[in-house]
Amino acid sequence: MMMDDNDIWRRLRFRGEFRDYQRRVLDAAGTHAADGHVHIVAPPGSGKTILGLELIRRHGSRHGGNALVLSPTVAIADQWTNRFVENFEPNDETGNGEPGDAYTDTGDNRINPDGNGLDTTDDNASLLRSMVSDDLHHPKALTSVTYQALHAAVSERDAVNIDDATDTTSTTTESPKDRERRLLAALVDRLVDAGVRIICLDEAHHLRREWQRILEAFVAALRANPRVNNDILVIALTATPPYDANANEWKRYIALCGDIDEEIFTPELVKSGDLCPHQDFVMFGYPTPAETAEIRRFRIKAGDAVRRIVDGDLFAKAVAVAGIAADGRQQHVPPSLYSHPDDYLALLVLMDRRDGMVPPKRLIRLVTTKRMLPRYRMAYAQRAFRFIVGTPELFGKSLSDRLKHELTRLGMTDRGRVCLLDNDGLTRRLVSSAGKLESIGRIVRHESTSMGGRLRMLVLTDYIRADEKRRIGDDGPITSMGLVPIFETIRRTVDATAASAVSGATALNTAAPHMASSDMAIADAKADPADPANDFIPMVGAVSGSLTIMPASLTDDIDRLASLRGVMPAYRPLPDERYCEVDLGSSNGVKTAVVTELVETGLLHVLVGTKSLLGEGWDSPSVNTLVLASTVGSFMLTNQMRGRAIRALAADPGKVANIWHLAAVEPEHLTFSDVGEQTMRWLDPPDDSTIHGDDFAMLRRRFDCFLGPSYVSRSVESGIDRLGVFTPPYDHDGIARINAVMLRRSANRARTAELWRNAVDDTDGRVSQAVQSVRPIAPPRALLLLPLGEILVYAMLSQVVGLMVNVATGMARSSARSGANFGFWPTMLICGAMALVPIGRAVMRWRAVMVPRQSLFALSCAVLDALRGVGAISSDVSTGILPGITADGERTGIGDRMFVTIEDVPAPGLDDERTALRCMAVGGTRREQVVFAETMAELLSPIDNPRYVIVGREWGVREYGVSLPCPAIFARRRRDVEVLRRSLQRRWAGCTIIDTHTEEGRRILLRCRLRSFLNRGGRTPNTVTTMIR
Repeated sequence: MMMDDNDIWRRLRFRGEFRDYQRRVLDAAGTHAADGHVHIVAPPGSGKTILGLELIRRHGSRHGGNALVLSPTVAIADQWTNRFVENFEPNDETGNGEPGDAYTDTGDNRINPDGNGLDTTDDNASLLRSMVSDDLHHPKALTSVTYQALHAAVSERDAVNIDDATDTTSTTTESPKDRERRLLAALVDRLVDAGVRIICLDEAHHLRREWQRILEAFVAALRANPRVNNDILVIALTATPPYDANANEWKRYIALCGDIDEEIFTPELVKSGDLCPHQDFVMFGYPTPAETAEIRRFRIKAGDAVRRIVDGDLFAKAVAVAGIAADGRQQHVPPSLYSHPDDYLALLVLMDRRDGMVPPKRLIRLVTTKRMLPRYRMAYAQRAFRFIVGTPELFGKSLSDRLKHELTRLGMTDRGRVCLLDNDGLTRRLVSSAGKLESIGRIVRHESTSMGGRLRMLVLTDYIRADEKRRIGDDGPITSMGLVPIFETIRRTVDATAASAVSGATALNTAAPHMASSDMAIADAKADPADPANDFIPMVGAVSGSLTIMPASLTDDIDRLASLRGVMPAYRPLPDERYCEVDLGSSNGVKTAVVTELVETGLLHVLVGTKSLLGEGWDSPSVNTLVLASTVGSFMLTNQMRGRAIRALAADPGKVANIWHLAAVEPEHLTFSDVGEQTMRWLDPPDDSTIHGDDFAMLRRRFDCFLGPSYVSRSVESGIDRLGVFTPPYDHDGIARINAVMLRRSANRARTAELWRNAVDDTDGRVSQAVQSVRPIAPPRALLLLPLGEILVYAMLSQVVGLMVNVATGMARSSARSGANFGFWPTMLICGAMALVPIGRAVMRWRAVMVPRQSLFALSCAVLDALRGVGAISSDVSTGILPGITADGERTGIGDRMFVTIEDVPAPGLDDERTALRCMAVGGTRREQVVFAETMAELLSPIDNPRYVIVGREWGVREYGVSLPCPAIFARRRRDVEVLRRSLQRRWAGCTIIDTHTEEGRRILLRCRLRSFLNRGGRTPNTVTTMIR
């Protein structure tokens, strides 16, 4: 089979059966490819790699051409070639090469249920291996490389080696741009010569800006090559399209990848059995004593720095320059206050804290909603100091520089930025806190008790910490996070559990004693203490690119598995002789294959690995518990890591996966008994109303992108609030309560499966983006926004009708004497009908302003109409009725048009009985749904500093209590703002648009911030991805 043979792809076939969604996409591939693009969105674990390979095979068999696959990491690039070798085979018959029947579905489209691909014959494997390449210099039928490799191929530093045929004698006089163009042209010529006509992009948008620029230039140059004549197919596969990108970035993404042809959602795949039911859980932990002491020292130093500065001359001068009267006798309002109201509020709070200063009441009324200053917090000091340092045009460069220099001397700046609450070093210490090791040990103990020998746990981390190998087997403190420290923590946990079992003790995790079942939206079951699984002792191992640790009892199995791959392992003893370091050679492929086999066959129950080796592209479908001990903030990487656990397993149809996230919580109250009273008053008072620390804030953002069953409502949705346990107080007992609930729920995997079934059984698995807000309550004065003109017309019509009634009555009496009949009641009905129009409009306008559900619907319809008007969405829309649910459970929609729906949902985190309103757009594209949800979220957010502000107005009277921020998507052009205003005027209430970049506009903006019902509520709406019912 020669590489230039046009029949190369026809002679191959996939040795399996495709999933429903794969078959659906493949059947429509011809239609999708008509524009030169096939763009598929599907979650990790759904079989996108197999789908991409079959799309390549089918297109190549019909139109000819070899393929170049580009991936974000080396692990994923290797996965493409491995999948090709393991899942395809030569087809002796010519034709389409449709798949045969010799296939066992393990959840990731692998042939062998054991996942090692060893059932591929040596001849076939060699043949298929000869068709693949990982080198752009030597392309073959299937070339799989990274985006970084593409960038390096045309970068200046690789220029000497890129092409032996290229004349490099003139490179010394070339500009970097000319050099890049020449090298790019040489690369395109090489690939065209090799017959490359198919480009497959895996997660194309998760790229560095420079890589993306090179990729776009490469695809454009390939299409423009005269020998290609634009006959190129671009296949784009992703789990996370950049729906939240701005309009220009989205256009670039679509220009490269094409319009989205198919989007497959997690609920659909769980419903069809292609992914297993799964749930995310959170385990909180506290920093170690050493880390807590470091946090304490920083807090004390920050408080002392604030005291020194506020009590000093610098602050007094800054107050005077800002135009604030230190004695409280304010004669005029500083013009800069209208541009910086929050910064002035911070200055006033600090003035109130300093002896001898009196914040002017006149300014307090202008910058606060309750006309009184809030309690001092360190955040106000940080904002005030950043205001002074960052606004030299107001305070003068000398004063700003002096304050910055003093803060730097006191250790309160980080990379030139004022940092009183934390700094990068403190944040990193908290995020990678060694205190998380205790949480990992607790999870291992709990899952071992719950699952017994069925446990297949993967713990993913960032670093190896090989120098900590000396700790293996001793009882010394562990002070860092990494592969070896986690392994040693689990080893100690297993030993302690074994010792407890021998002594007859039971190692169980119990709930907090004060936790009541009424706190739970859904009841959970605990693990049975009498279960034999409680005596189970798991086998533990660790693997990375440079270090492998395994139980010494598995050496025979390791020898057997390694010998099948032509490797003879070497072993080195560790301080704990029950474990050894294993050398499986330099090939990560052999290493991961052996470890995978140990996990799949149940010889290894807990595996600790680095995310660089196992986090992406590694498949072990039997993994049913995942612990993310990684500090990675990228959603793409986190989503890829979650994909390691959610694959379905044919050998275990009842598989349910638990995914554990770790978060370090800053202690809610540090003791400062040895701090002087003067410094103490500048420290934050105890606050258990929120979870402190950047670690949880990062985790909350991650959860916004994960779908899972809700414990609050009968749905599958994103967001951490779906877990239904995050309610204050978040003191030590509150954190213990949350952890106990997580442990109890995770033990009840049957309940997780039931939640998925209840949520997806009566849906098709489609999802949409929704905005959720606590019911907004308009102020009483909003009644002024009623259409007074129409009401006046109604009153006049009533007078006319009354006069007509009198005339008609007189005529009726006269006709009775004369014998004529003028129809008194028909006349009355006609007159009454004339009055119904203004009455109805007045009632509807009142409902649109004063009734929360109707008000949100009116605003949503206005926004949807305006988005259509400015071209932000192109689908047909319908905003005429409020869709709902019929008695038979069917949604009342408007055909295939895009429309708005409103529903009541529980409001997590509220102490009262209020519910939230959830608004979503149904129909249209997913991108349009996201644009609508984000626009509504902006519209319903507290007013901060928008370019335009929308103010309710009727008959020339402004009602600042009913004011809204203008979303950014309309604020770019004045005519787009006018489109929004007309739409709001027609569907919601009379309003006017104020430009806040004028002096008068800043004054009006400040009034809106103080009086708007949105700001008085103080709660920012959140967007969630949820199923469409």
